[in-house]
Amino acid sequence: PDGEMNAPNVINISKRFNSFRALLLKTIVMHGDKANRVKLLKRYIEVATECLNDLHNYETPLIIYAVLNSSIILELKETCREVKKIIILKNQWNYLIELYNGSFDAVRQEMQLNPVVVPCFLSIRQELLRNDTSRKDITPQGLNNILKHKTSS
Repeated sequence: PDGEMNAPNVINISKRFNSFRALLLKTIVMHGDKANRVKLLKRYIEVATECLNDLHNYETPLIIYAVLNSSIILELKETCREVKKIIILKNQWNYLIELYNGSFDAVRQEMQLNPVVVPCFLSIRQELLRNDTSRKDITPQGLNNILKHKTSS
């Protein structure tokens, strides 16, 4: 109930995650043709893999993982079976499941090995915390430290 007031950024990130997940699910489900659904799932898995391997972006693959692991997609058994026939896609799908399943320890390890290149909430959070602790609220002249507040907001 107090989330909007106490943690508006977290609420906004959650809303963005849910709306993007819903959009991806809608684009898959609205196709009556299995071949088109297979193409879309294939492309989403490729995007997730590219984000992880090339961009070291961990948010987009998490959303795609949520789509792949949703009951809506898992009910499309024939579509999933067709995607998994392509061995590389099956391996990439399984990797996403392993990476994001459970406690996120695998994601933390991956982020330590491959630091985030593309800005995302997880990466800028540390920078914001560093700015908050290293800069004073008031400058030596007795003014509000606008730079600190501008960076943090």
